[in-house]
Amino acid sequence: MEFSIIIPACNEGKYIEKTLKSIPKNNEIIVVCNNCNDNTFKIAKKYSKVYEIIKGNVSVARNYGAKKAKYGNLIFLDADTIINKNNLKEIEKSLSKSLIGTCKGKYDDKKFIYSILAFFKNSTLKLFHNAFGITFCKKDIFTKTKGFNEQKSKKEISEFIIKAKKYGKYKIANTYVTTSARRFKKLGITKVLLYWIRENILQSKKEYPVIR
Repeated sequence: MEFSIIIPACNEGKYIEKTLKSIPKNNEIIVVCNNCNDNTFKIAKKYSKVYEIIKGNVSVARNYGAKKAKYGNLIFLDADTIINKNNLKEIEKSLSKSLIGTCKGKYDDKKFIYSILAFFKNSTLKLFHNAFGITFCKKDIFTKTKGFNEQKSKKEISEFIIKAKKYGKYKIANTYVTTSARRFKKLGITKVLLYWIRENILQSKKEYPVIR
Protein backbone atom coordinates (compact mmCIF):
# COMPACT_ATOMS: atom_id res chain seq x y z
CA MET A 1 0.00 0.00 0.00
CA GLU A 2 1.30 3.43 -0.91
CA PHE A 3 0.73 6.43 1.31
CA SER A 4 0.73 10.18 0.92
CA ILE A 5 2.14 11.50 4.19
CA ILE A 6 1.19 15.10 4.92
CA ILE A 7 3.12 17.12 7.49
CA PRO A 8 1.95 20.61 8.49
CA ALA A 9 4.88 22.65 9.76
CA CYS A 10 5.23 26.06 11.35
CA ASN A 11 8.85 26.78 12.32
CA GLU A 12 9.70 23.13 12.93
CA GLY A 13 13.35 23.34 11.90
CA LYS A 14 14.54 21.75 15.15
CA TYR A 15 12.45 18.62 14.72
CA ILE A 16 11.33 18.00 11.16
CA GLU A 17 14.52 16.50 9.72
CA LYS A 18 14.43 13.58 12.14
CA THR A 19 10.78 13.00 11.25
CA LEU A 20 11.42 13.10 7.50
CA LYS A 21 14.38 10.71 7.77
CA SER A 22 12.18 8.20 9.59
CA ILE A 23 9.68 7.85 6.73
CA PRO A 24 10.24 4.90 4.34
CA LYS A 25 11.18 6.33 0.95
CA ASN A 26 8.55 4.54 -1.16
CA ASN A 27 5.89 6.98 0.07
CA GLU A 28 4.89 10.42 -1.07
CA ILE A 29 5.91 13.02 1.50
CA ILE A 30 4.26 16.45 1.48
CA VAL A 31 5.31 19.21 3.85
CA VAL A 32 3.12 22.29 4.05
CA CYS A 33 4.99 25.22 5.58
CA ASN A 34 2.57 27.50 7.34
CA ASN A 35 3.99 30.98 8.00
CA CYS A 36 7.51 29.62 8.51
CA ASN A 37 10.35 32.09 9.06
CA ASP A 38 13.04 29.59 10.04
CA ASN A 39 14.85 26.88 8.03
CA THR A 40 11.92 24.42 7.88
CA PHE A 41 11.40 24.86 4.12
CA LYS A 42 15.10 24.39 3.34
CA ILE A 43 15.33 21.21 5.40
CA ALA A 44 12.09 19.72 4.11
CA LYS A 45 13.07 20.37 0.49
CA LYS A 46 15.82 17.74 0.82
CA TYR A 47 13.34 14.97 1.61
CA SER A 48 9.89 15.90 0.33
CA LYS A 49 7.59 17.99 -1.77
CA VAL A 50 7.18 21.33 -0.02
CA TYR A 51 4.46 23.94 -0.31
CA GLU A 52 4.13 27.29 1.44
CA ILE A 53 0.95 28.94 2.60
CA ILE A 54 0.94 32.46 3.97
CA LYS A 55 -2.36 32.49 5.82
CA GLY A 56 -4.07 29.76 7.75
CA ASN A 57 -3.65 27.31 10.60
CA VAL A 58 -2.79 23.62 10.97
CA SER A 59 -6.18 22.59 9.56
CA VAL A 60 -5.67 24.71 6.45
CA ALA A 61 -2.20 23.21 6.02
CA ARG A 62 -3.46 19.63 6.31
CA ASN A 63 -6.29 20.24 3.84
CA TYR A 64 -3.90 21.89 1.40
CA GLY A 65 -1.54 18.94 1.56
CA ALA A 66 -4.33 16.40 1.11
CA LYS A 67 -5.49 18.12 -2.06
CA LYS A 68 -1.98 17.73 -3.48
CA ALA A 69 -1.72 14.04 -2.52
CA LYS A 70 -1.53 11.49 -5.33
CA TYR A 71 -2.28 8.30 -3.38
CA GLY A 72 -5.57 7.04 -2.01
CA ASN A 73 -4.33 6.54 1.54
CA LEU A 74 -3.49 9.60 3.61
CA ILE A 75 -1.41 9.94 6.74
CA PHE A 76 -1.40 13.24 8.63
CA LEU A 77 1.79 13.33 10.66
CA ASP A 78 3.03 15.90 13.17
CA ALA A 79 6.43 17.39 12.41
CA ASP A 80 7.90 15.99 15.63
CA THR A 81 6.54 12.43 15.34
CA ILE A 82 8.72 9.51 14.20
CA ILE A 83 7.34 6.55 12.24
CA ASN A 84 8.80 3.31 10.87
CA LYS A 85 8.04 0.44 8.48
CA ASN A 86 6.14 -1.50 11.12
CA ASN A 87 3.87 1.49 11.77
CA LEU A 88 2.98 1.59 8.09
CA LYS A 89 2.35 -2.17 7.94
CA GLU A 90 -0.06 -1.91 10.86
CA ILE A 91 -1.76 1.13 9.36
CA GLU A 92 -2.23 -0.85 6.16
CA LYS A 93 -3.90 -3.66 8.15
CA SER A 94 -6.15 -1.14 9.87
CA LEU A 95 -7.21 0.49 6.61
CA SER A 96 -8.19 -2.92 5.21
CA LYS A 97 -10.87 -3.02 7.93
CA SER A 98 -11.61 0.64 8.59
CA LEU A 99 -11.70 4.08 6.98
CA ILE A 100 -9.91 6.21 9.56
CA GLY A 101 -7.69 5.74 12.57
CA THR A 102 -4.64 6.62 14.62
CA CYS A 103 -1.73 4.79 16.24
CA LYS A 104 -0.73 4.35 19.82
CA GLY A 105 2.23 6.44 20.87
CA LYS A 106 5.15 6.86 23.19
CA TYR A 107 7.34 9.84 24.05
CA ASP A 108 10.97 10.26 23.09
CA ASP A 109 12.06 10.58 26.72
CA LYS A 110 12.66 7.25 28.51
CA LYS A 111 11.85 8.55 32.00
CA PHE A 112 9.11 6.56 33.74
CA ILE A 113 6.80 9.56 34.07
CA TYR A 114 6.58 9.84 30.29
CA SER A 115 5.63 6.17 30.03
CA ILE A 116 2.78 6.87 32.45
CA LEU A 117 1.67 9.90 30.46
CA ALA A 118 1.75 7.89 27.23
CA PHE A 119 -0.29 5.10 28.83
CA PHE A 120 -2.88 7.65 29.94
CA LYS A 121 -3.15 9.19 26.50
CA ASN A 122 -3.29 5.82 24.71
CA SER A 123 -6.09 4.75 27.06
CA THR A 124 -8.22 7.74 26.09
CA LEU A 125 -7.65 7.85 22.33
CA LYS A 126 -10.91 6.13 21.46
CA LEU A 127 -12.95 7.85 24.17
CA PHE A 128 -12.04 11.38 23.10
CA HIS A 129 -11.27 10.68 19.42
CA ASN A 130 -7.74 11.98 19.94
CA ALA A 131 -4.55 11.23 18.05
CA PHE A 132 -0.95 10.63 19.11
CA GLY A 133 0.78 12.75 16.47
CA ILE A 134 -0.68 10.75 13.59
CA THR A 135 -4.05 10.29 11.88
CA PHE A 136 -4.71 8.15 8.80
CA CYS A 137 -7.67 7.74 6.47
CA LYS A 138 -8.83 6.81 2.99
CA LYS A 139 -8.69 9.79 0.66
CA ASP A 140 -12.30 9.36 -0.43
CA ILE A 141 -13.40 9.73 3.20
CA PHE A 142 -11.35 12.90 3.47
CA THR A 143 -13.20 14.20 0.41
CA LYS A 144 -16.64 13.19 1.70
CA THR A 145 -16.09 14.88 5.06
CA LYS A 146 -14.49 17.94 3.42
CA GLY A 147 -11.42 17.44 5.56
CA PHE A 148 -10.48 19.40 8.65
CA ASN A 149 -12.50 22.34 9.89
CA GLU A 150 -10.41 25.34 8.84
CA GLN A 151 -11.98 27.49 11.53
CA LYS A 152 -10.31 25.32 14.15
CA SER A 153 -6.69 25.00 15.25
CA LYS A 154 -7.45 22.69 18.18
CA LYS A 155 -9.77 19.67 18.58
CA GLU A 156 -9.92 19.68 14.78
CA ILE A 157 -8.74 16.07 14.68
CA SER A 158 -11.50 14.91 17.03
CA GLU A 159 -14.11 16.65 14.89
CA PHE A 160 -12.67 15.11 11.73
CA ILE A 161 -12.70 11.59 13.20
CA ILE A 162 -16.29 11.95 14.38
CA LYS A 163 -17.39 13.09 10.90
CA ALA A 164 -15.53 10.21 9.24
CA LYS A 165 -17.05 7.61 11.57
CA LYS A 166 -20.42 8.25 9.93
CA TYR A 167 -19.09 6.45 6.85
CA GLY A 168 -17.21 3.55 8.41
CA LYS A 169 -15.05 2.17 11.19
CA TYR A 170 -12.48 4.04 13.24
CA LYS A 171 -9.52 1.94 14.38
CA ILE A 172 -6.45 2.37 16.56
CA ALA A 173 -3.58 0.55 14.88
CA ASN A 174 -1.68 -1.86 17.11
CA THR A 175 1.65 -0.07 16.80
CA TYR A 176 3.51 2.79 18.46
CA VAL A 177 4.84 5.99 16.93
CA THR A 178 7.32 8.13 18.86
CA THR A 179 6.60 11.78 19.47
CA SER A 180 8.39 14.63 21.23
CA ALA A 181 7.83 15.33 24.91
CA ARG A 182 8.73 19.00 24.33
CA ARG A 183 5.34 20.32 25.44
CA PHE A 184 5.64 18.74 28.87
CA LYS A 185 9.22 19.88 29.25
CA LYS A 186 8.57 23.49 28.33
CA LEU A 187 5.17 24.03 29.97
CA GLY A 188 5.33 21.53 32.81
CA ILE A 189 3.48 18.24 33.21
CA THR A 190 0.78 19.56 35.54
CA LYS A 191 -0.10 22.49 33.29
CA VAL A 192 -0.36 20.29 30.18
CA LEU A 193 -2.48 17.65 31.93
CA LEU A 194 -4.88 20.27 33.29
CA TYR A 195 -5.15 21.74 29.80
CA TRP A 196 -5.98 18.30 28.33
CA ILE A 197 -8.65 17.64 30.95
CA ARG A 198 -10.21 21.07 30.50
CA GLU A 199 -10.27 20.81 26.72
CA ASN A 200 -11.74 17.31 26.62
CA ILE A 201 -14.49 18.16 29.11
CA LEU A 202 -15.22 21.87 28.74
CA GLN A 203 -13.65 22.71 25.36
CA SER A 204 -12.59 26.25 26.21
CA LYS A 205 -11.93 28.92 23.60
CA LYS A 206 -8.37 29.42 24.80
CA GLU A 207 -5.81 28.92 22.01
CA TYR A 208 -3.54 25.87 22.06
CA PRO A 209 -0.10 27.00 23.28
CA VAL A 210 2.53 26.98 20.51
CA ILE A 211 5.78 25.22 21.51
CA ARG A 212 8.89 25.47 19.35
